[in-house]
Amino acid sequence: APIPLLRYSVAPTCRPIPLRLLPSWSRRQAPRPSVGVDGNGLGTPDDHALPPPVAALDLRLAANPSLAEGLSHVRVQATPPDGLTELVRSHPTSGGSAQARWNEEEGAFEWVWSPLLPTTEPLRLGVHFAAPAASADSVVVEAKPIPSRPLTAKFAASGSTASGVDLALADRAGAHLPVATIISRKLCRFLSGTYEVHPSPA
Repeated sequence: APIPLLRYSVAPTCRPIPLRLLPSWSRRQAPRPSVGVDGNGLGTPDDHALPPPVAALDLRLAANPSLAEGLSHVRVQATPPDGLTELVRSHPTSGGSAQARWNEEEGAFEWVWSPLLPTTEPLRLGVHFAAPAASADSVVVEAKPIPSRPLTAKFAASGSTASGVDLALADRAGAHLPVATIISRKLCRFLSGTYEVHPSPA
């Protein structure tokens, strides 16, 4: 008969996902460009210039609250839809300590944290992409833009396990034995993770 070597139970509050991501792509109208200066020294909008629409990414993300030390070396990359390679702007609505930049080598916009600590509310970030001026008339921005590559997120962590799994060893008679310290340490540590978030069909 099989010999049980490991027994486990999962806590009812189990939330094993270290990082939660919720991206949303949409088409938006870019702000009108400013021409001239008004009496207050501010730019005045050009009512005759209507810039082409942009592909807007709104992103919400949060680290698992079970991870007291949060996540380290977090890198989230967003690749623009085909033809929309002009970065209009990025707006970290509540990005915390994120470093936002364009990664020329990867051809993607990225946010970087280290660490990314759990928060009571998800962080909110965004970025807008447009077609270069030379090809603006020939590139169509769909109502639900599709990025050329999936959104990717990479991270690392160590500390309390986010799995909610409690373990116990069993001897041949079925009696439970204390979990060995070395096993406990291994179960409470994961090195890294990578996510790919594919857009849902329109």
